[in-house]
Amino acid sequence: MAKQGNIIEKAEKELEVIKNHIKEVLGNDKVILEPTPTYNTANLDEIVKYLYYQYDQEQGIDRYVDQKSQSLIRKKTDHRIVKQDDKIDSIAWTGQFINYARASLLYLEYNKIDQGTKSKVLSLVHEVIKDNKNYPIKNQKDLSKKIGEILNIIQEVAQEKDIKKINKSIKKALDIASLGDEHYHCTTITPIDNKGNIAIQTDIKLDGLTEELKEQISNIASDKRKPLPAWFLNLESYDQFLAKQAAKQVVDSKFTKVIPTQFLASKLMPGLRNAYMEVCFAKEKDKEPIEILRSFRSGVPVIKDQAKNDYTVDILESLGGGFSLNPLITSNSYFPSEYSLFSSLKKGADNKKIEVNTTPVNLARAIQSRDLSNYQEIVDKVGKAIKEYKGSLDKKSIKNLEDCEKSLTIFSLLASKFLNDSDNYKISSKMAQLVHDLKRGALKDLKLGDEIPEILTFCKSGKDRTGIVRFMGNKDAFNRYFDTETTDIIINSGHQQYLTGTNGGSAFCFGIKGEVNPSMPKAYRKKGLARDTAYGNDPKYKASTTSDEESDKSIKPKSSPREIEVKVANFRSEPSKTRDAPRSDNKAKDFYKTTNQVLKPIIFDNNKVNYPIALIERLQEYHLYTTENNPKKLSIKKEITNDPKYFQKELGKSLDNHHQENNYRSIKPEVSSKEKTFDDYGLKNQAELEECKIKTFALTDKVKLNMAIDQGGRVYLSKDSLEQIKRDKLTLSIKIPSKNGPAEYLEFINGKLHIIDLPDVKETRLANKKGLNDLMGYKENEKPHPHNHDSLRM
Repeated sequence: MAKQGNIIEKAEKELEVIKNHIKEVLGNDKVILEPTPTYNTANLDEIVKYLYYQYDQEQGIDRYVDQKSQSLIRKKTDHRIVKQDDKIDSIAWTGQFINYARASLLYLEYNKIDQGTKSKVLSLVHEVIKDNKNYPIKNQKDLSKKIGEILNIIQEVAQEKDIKKINKSIKKALDIASLGDEHYHCTTITPIDNKGNIAIQTDIKLDGLTEELKEQISNIASDKRKPLPAWFLNLESYDQFLAKQAAKQVVDSKFTKVIPTQFLASKLMPGLRNAYMEVCFAKEKDKEPIEILRSFRSGVPVIKDQAKNDYTVDILESLGGGFSLNPLITSNSYFPSEYSLFSSLKKGADNKKIEVNTTPVNLARAIQSRDLSNYQEIVDKVGKAIKEYKGSLDKKSIKNLEDCEKSLTIFSLLASKFLNDSDNYKISSKMAQLVHDLKRGALKDLKLGDEIPEILTFCKSGKDRTGIVRFMGNKDAFNRYFDTETTDIIINSGHQQYLTGTNGGSAFCFGIKGEVNPSMPKAYRKKGLARDTAYGNDPKYKASTTSDEESDKSIKPKSSPREIEVKVANFRSEPSKTRDAPRSDNKAKDFYKTTNQVLKPIIFDNNKVNYPIALIERLQEYHLYTTENNPKKLSIKKEITNDPKYFQKELGKSLDNHHQENNYRSIKPEVSSKEKTFDDYGLKNQAELEECKIKTFALTDKVKLNMAIDQGGRVYLSKDSLEQIKRDKLTLSIKIPSKNGPAEYLEFINGKLHIIDLPDVKETRLANKKGLNDLMGYKENEKPHPHNHDSLRM
């Protein structure tokens, strides 16, 4: 086993210093708390520092800071359960607004916009923070409105008038603004009970930059003429400006900065992002803390710059050869954005002979993409060593090993195809515990520690999927040591939630995204592991208008007419067959016969959803889900049906992939004059038509799809267009976003209509759905699950 790299050696030295800080806080009442930061409304950076402090105070958490070691200790003072709370979350939303304002100032600086505009932005900020006991931003809607006010100010004076583009540019700067904040090694101390038992979770920042990258970043930060790397030179001018600001923050800091997770997308700086060594200690009354688990986490250790230089190998080299990798991203080519990252990762790992174990999370991405061969080798090696060992071994460690063996056996029998996210969570957390036991814990007498690699677990960002895996691993370790259930206590510590909104996470975006996976137990979400504030890393805006006529459209509904997508397939005599899903011609024909129906789900009292056979088969056609073996009682496998919004999101992605593979082409709409009458669209009168916008999509040279869209975003399809689609047997797809839920999908396959309805579509945008049913000539006996057409009225 090769020696670990300098990154880990440095982290282990810092851990020893932090352990002393922990002992001081636990054993000495005279240790000074972090002083209350100054509430200086003239300095946004100081306000941010105050808000972090205030956020913890409201949750009953004291903060101790050792500036010499950059150690922050958050000590929970009571057992109070902290759920979603307007006051607490208001602090986080306000922090997100402050950070957006700081990012907007960078945008103004780059565009050399006058000082008066900056003063207007700061005036908005001061209005929000003037009362630090009652912030006006209570939720994401309030935040969107305030962000819209900033954008309106900038739009008035900026050369760029497209507010979407302005917002996109400011979003790029969000993590540049927060890179200047203090980045601490973060420890959370939480009482387990009233007997003096304590859980301690510590995350040590990992230096994500190789020596080569440090030199490059130093050159970028310098005002002197020095050689600049290709990845920087290939950035756009604005991105170079931001990269230079980021480089200065890193170079000027005396301490390690955690590379922001969002730099994966913006490519503003290569490096290992959002990376930590995570250590759990257990302390009993009157005893010293004992390390019970050590693990490693990060964002995906891959970055490709616009010059196509790949730094994956360099990053892995800096970790050293003492690691195996545990990506929670997919190796399934049906999801190209993650697959490309995985391919680059695998190539770099193979070059360095680093093992990769894939335990992908997010249902559809998991299909046919798990690989646990290296985990199996580790377990087999340990099993052999135990047989040869003459002494006694810790029973709890042996039980954990047996759990790993059992899981790997089940996975082997299932041929790695039929997956469950919770299974992947479990094997990831249990293998981390096994490695710790072998290297530093109860199984170290087997003397396999030097032969077994550490495990680096990561998703794209290192926050949500990784956060769930690490939460489960940590609470399992505390459960095992204290022999009691600690799930609620570890959630209530807020440790994982805090990490997502500080250091390498997006500022104040605390919590794990609730829909990151349906197998995340609902109890975890309700008790606060998931928080609404987690979604702030992609800030939305509500743009004001001065015209009374447009005032109701100040925030663009999700179903804005311009967001409607129409895709049409090339003419085929037979329906296409997607790769890796062979079907006989007869079966394919039979399948397409079943599409002449509206696919309404059937919801039972237990809140699980069973979907009609045709919808299940359609999902199989798109490689989404596996069904039960009993064809008379088909249902989505593995408990995913409790979250239809997630299901619909994945369905949309799969449809997009299907369209791409089968040569569907996207059609941009044209605004048409109102030549048709209201009756052509199923409207009540001409006045209704006058209030609509008419969009036309040229499906072929002769066939056009006309639709009327009213001011509320409801869509009316014209009768003559539908008749042409039916007559010419066209195959096309229409995506209609919904205002209060997931998008609706209309599929015409060889001229036959197929509507996918899901229960989370609270307000349908397809206004003349009943007319469509009638027009397509449905008959009740053609439906395996008959329903009343009148139930489809709006």
